[in-house]
Amino acid sequence: MNAKSANSSPLKRFYIALTTAVIAAYWPLHLFRGFWTDETGSYWIAHQGFRQVWRNLQIYPGQSAIHSYLTTQFVTDGPYKEPLLRLPSVAGGLLTAWLLYKLTERIVGKGSGFLALIPYCCAAVIVEWSSYARPYTLGMAVVLVSFWSLREWVHTRRNAPFFTYCLSSALVVYFHYLFTMIFVVQLIYLAAARRAGRKFPWTRLVVAAAVIVVAALPLAAQFRHAIVVQRSSLLNTSVPPTFDLLFKIYPWEVLTVAAIGMCLFRVLYPRWFSGVRTLPSDDVALLTAWMLLGPAVIFAVTRATGLGLYSMRYLIYALLPCFILLAWAIQHVQNEGARFALVAAIALNAPFHLWGIGLAEWRTPLAAIRQGAGENTPILLRSGFIESTYLNMSAEPNPSTYLYAPLLAYPIRNPVIPVPFLVGTEAERAIETRIRELEPSNRRFCLMGETKSDAFDFLPAWFSANGYVSSQRSMSGFTVFFFERPTPLANTRRD
Repeated sequence: MNAKSANSSPLKRFYIALTTAVIAAYWPLHLFRGFWTDETGSYWIAHQGFRQVWRNLQIYPGQSAIHSYLTTQFVTDGPYKEPLLRLPSVAGGLLTAWLLYKLTERIVGKGSGFLALIPYCCAAVIVEWSSYARPYTLGMAVVLVSFWSLREWVHTRRNAPFFTYCLSSALVVYFHYLFTMIFVVQLIYLAAARRAGRKFPWTRLVVAAAVIVVAALPLAAQFRHAIVVQRSSLLNTSVPPTFDLLFKIYPWEVLTVAAIGMCLFRVLYPRWFSGVRTLPSDDVALLTAWMLLGPAVIFAVTRATGLGLYSMRYLIYALLPCFILLAWAIQHVQNEGARFALVAAIALNAPFHLWGIGLAEWRTPLAAIRQGAGENTPILLRSGFIESTYLNMSAEPNPSTYLYAPLLAYPIRNPVIPVPFLVGTEAERAIETRIRELEPSNRRFCLMGETKSDAFDFLPAWFSANGYVSSQRSMSGFTVFFFERPTPLANTRRD
């Protein structure tokens, strides 16, 4: 298949140039956007410095300890707070890219690395999550090191990859609890490798398991606390995923272009193909289980229990074998120019699916409130955190909690009326009482929340029924209402 051609000169220079161009053109797209809700949580944890991180993690449990400590070195309240706090995620995405390149070359063969690397750098989910101040890309890198070193140890039985495996695997849980699904995948791989005739001592694996368990013990108390604090929210605010979502997590925008190109090559240039080169059975088991097991198990658990666990960011590690298998498929094209043209087509198609991606960000709507509402207008502000539905909101916004972390990153001087993530009957009464307390001295109010917030189901109607005239603006995933009372309060009151 002339596999080495992708690493030959001058073709290798074209691959390097294309990879560099893709990263330079696509990856900065979201770096300068405002923070979305969970990023403001990261900002809140890190903003008081290294020494306060552990205390903040007890208040906001379930967050990555390593990522939180790391971001303290990049947190600032200056104008470039967003790109600076996101630098660890960018680094994690780039490190994952390099590791994916190396692992693909080990599994598929020399010269295949770029065939996985360029599609990876073009995938929408990779571009998006490499520019959010969250731990997922760093977690992907650690997962890749774990898989790579385990495979190297199975193949060589050398000490260096075994120690690397123990270290990297011990770190996995520190990036996200659900990433530990990879250990089930690794058990399947080890069984397949033994069946394929590879010899390795099981006693070493017992040692590795002990290291992983002992390393996770410091997180036990935080994990229990996270379950207590967040379980009700996960149970009562999640929508069970439908079966079409099971496969939507995969990078179809990349795989579809590759499939169309391969089919065209096959029809127009059949001489470029000469049979199928199979992968070793244990590598097939590794890649298949890695790609499918985690999403399938989490999907089933979510459907059965109602826990809100099925999310792209929790399963992002399962995308990586897609790129390795894609590289394996593209290598069957025995024309080096055609292979390069195929990955170039994937790169050129990327803007069509990268345009418009991104979660709701807080900076733009809060800036609109500062400009349009004035400093004294009361703001009904809906919290972006699910936990606000069940936690005590009477003292909010409170800088010692994370429920209004966006106001730490983007402060406003207006009095704030807290609105929980989900508004129940009791919350409606509390909000109405607070509005009436402020009405005698305020003819204007403002309401802000993510566009699909249920707060919009009753609050605009309430203001309208009480004689207020409203206007609204939608921006960056949020909707902002401005309410103004044109007549005296006595003439508009409606109980």
